[in-house]
Amino acid sequence: MPVGDHRSGARLLPRHWPLYALLVGYPVWWAMGAGYLVWPLLTFPLLLSLLMQRTLRVPRGFTLWLLFLGWMLLSGLQLSGFSFMFVWRAAVYGSATVLFLYVYNAPRRVLADRAIIGALVLFWLEVVGAGYLGVLFPHVSFTAPLASVVPGYFARDGVAQAMLHPGFAEVMTFLGYPVGRPKALFAYSNHWGACVAILTPFALAAMTQLGPGLKRRVVGGALLLSVVPIVVSLDRAVWIALVVALGYGALRSARRSSARARIAGIATLAIAVVAVAATPLATLAGDRVGNDSQSTITRLTVYEQTREAVGDSPLFGYGSPKATSRAAATGPPAGTQGQIPLVVYSHGIPGLLFFAAWFVYGLVRSAARAAPGRLAAHLALVVAAIEMPFYSLLPTTLHVLMVASALAWRDIEVPAAEHRPESSPVPQRAPVPAAVERFAT
Repeated sequence: MPVGDHRSGARLLPRHWPLYALLVGYPVWWAMGAGYLVWPLLTFPLLLSLLMQRTLRVPRGFTLWLLFLGWMLLSGLQLSGFSFMFVWRAAVYGSATVLFLYVYNAPRRVLADRAIIGALVLFWLEVVGAGYLGVLFPHVSFTAPLASVVPGYFARDGVAQAMLHPGFAEVMTFLGYPVGRPKALFAYSNHWGACVAILTPFALAAMTQLGPGLKRRVVGGALLLSVVPIVVSLDRAVWIALVVALGYGALRSARRSSARARIAGIATLAIAVVAVAATPLATLAGDRVGNDSQSTITRLTVYEQTREAVGDSPLFGYGSPKATSRAAATGPPAGTQGQIPLVVYSHGIPGLLFFAAWFVYGLVRSAARAAPGRLAAHLALVVAAIEMPFYSLLPTTLHVLMVASALAWRDIEVPAAEHRPESSPVPQRAPVPAAVERFAT
């Protein structure tokens, strides 16, 4: 039974607070330089809460994820010495697991589907807003407070450098002119794009749940405005993932939607297309699609190095990416440039099979018609499946994806339409900030 259950006294840790602290409060941690370190720390109280429960439920197929975690730890034996990045990744996978179990085990009377979607939408609004910071102020960067206290060997790592010296954008000139690709709240622009794409289906789900009024207009306006930073990000895999997932979702929803909803959806899409076509965004997107940039060549080189390296150690991989003799001194090492290359290089082919099978199984099981939350989670998994070969999900996007997966699995195991409140009295809820309450209810 969770800490503070109503049968054992006042709740010591309200169920809804950790989710909002992690997601809605994330910009604070990013500005402090702790955005990539905070996940294991803030999910530790959730772990303690889960350990104090009398029973802990897991969905069907969760063994696949546990097998991945076990194989991931075994692959650490391949390391020649201590690797902070291996320990960090293991902690990230563990904290994402805790967050999944927390959401999955939370009763709907305490953590409703609307509250989960509300947290994800609020975070999506923050990510979109951060994208505009990158578009408008691409050269802004600063040294985070945490930079003065971290050990030197950690601060020299490339990801740590990006985390401890945050910026609003990555300014790149591979198109022949400078473009500030948004990255605020993340270490790299690709991380920003991967996360905003996975969150977008939940903004659309909120549109179906919100009645006419200010809240719906805010989310709808933000959906239109999000086109600008998404295009400026130059993340082609994000564009493809959104087109595929949202087109697929529109086809599924069209049969059940009213004529007014279909007209509104078509009008919104038309406005977005015109907004791109009639502005410099069209030229930017066209240049990106038609440009065979050095970044593409570098990515293909890293993929080839990864394939060859995995052929030499297919069972357990290498534990963690490392520079190879073929890698350029300033280039990314084998096992980077995507979640799938990272997993297969670090943890071998079995590790990749366990990792991919868990998400594919959830994708297939969540495909049936159901509540808007499950459909949004299903579309988020579609987006993730397209992005994984190209973008890393660690750490933030993986946690978002595990929350989405937990939302889907809750509805798979106990559909929202079949849920009935328990006969026991409902516990008194702690107060929720007004900004949160508006989207969570």
